Amino acid sequence: MTSHIDKKRLYSETVSGNQQKKAEQKDYKLTVKSKSGHRIDHMKNLVKTKVNPVDMKIGMTTFKGLRNGRLLIETQNKM
Repeated sequence: MTSHIDKKRLYSETVSGNQQKKAEQKDYKLTVKSKSGHRIDHMKNLVKTKVNPVDMKIGMTTFKGLRNGRLLIETQNKM
């Protein structure tokens, strides 16, 4: 019989490891503004239909409208 002993880690070691992983990941932010004053909902639909993120190999993590009428898109890949 073989005994398997797991090495216990401190909570601080576990948390610091997660922070290092987050620090390695970069987030890229892109803001889109309409030239002709379209609403945010219309701009979202245009971006979703005209830009195919699967073909461009980008994963949009955040896709939301801002108060100033712009659209914020966050990705982890460079566009």
